[in-house]
Amino acid sequence: MRRRWVALLFLATCCAVAPCPAAEPDGALVLRTAWIEGTSRILVTIDPRVEVREASLVPSAPRESDLRLAVGEEVLSLDGGLPLGTLRPGAAVVLEFQVRRDLPTRVIASCRVEGRTADGRPVSEAVGHAVSPGPAPRVRDGAAEYPGRVVPPGSR
Repeated sequence: MRRRWVALLFLATCCAVAPCPAAEPDGALVLRTAWIEGTSRILVTIDPRVEVREASLVPSAPRESDLRLAVGEEVLSLDGGLPLGTLRPGAAVVLEFQVRRDLPTRVIASCRVEGRTADGRPVSEAVGHAVSPGPAPRVRDGAAEYPGRVVPPGSR
């Protein structure tokens, strides 16, 4: 019986001290989003706290949201991401995105900024923004339930 307790204690100790990798934001970049009132455009502000070299923006959104970069009146595709170069503290970058808001399902678009600090550490920070309200939730026992996304057969 004592051997079992010793073995259990040993196993619990091993589990408690085992390394667990995590991807926590390190604060190298601050990302903020906001709607431009009365439009279907989102502002994404990238505010570097440290110098980030070889920075690039990697957007992610369902195809039907039609996420594109807006430059004045011109709207550009974001296939393959967007190189941003070197980001310096105190010099925020503001990007404007065009999206479809009239989608029947709830859609979240996200942007990830990747790069390296001056000492070579990798940087990867992301932000997400709801771009389509989708269907109304069903409230059951005080909790809001949203229907899952139904993908028609053959649409992928």
